[in-house]
Amino acid sequence: MCNPALAVGVASTLGGTYLKNQAANRADRLAQSAEDRFNQSNVALETEARDGVNKTGSNFERSAFDAGTGMETERLANLFNNTTTILNGHCLLHLAYQL
Repeated sequence: MCNPALAVGVASTLGGTYLKNQAANRADRLAQSAEDRFNQSNVALETEARDGVNKTGSNFERSAFDAGTGMETERLANLFNNTTTILNGHCLLHLAYQL
């Protein structure tokens, strides 16, 4: 004889196991997809950082470094010359008032 309660219990167990397996597979696929997106994002950030480091490093190549040093030297010389010219003019003007 077939026990209806037992048949319903077995069917419920099998159905629940099937649904649980489907949900676990879906969760695995979603987790893998999220991990792939995370890895792609990290690769993009690493590439951006590497490009910045390479660009900064290229600023210290001899030709670029000498050009930058020359421009900065010229800028500082102009500041010095302008400051000393103004001070000398101011001192001369100050001396003229004292006379």
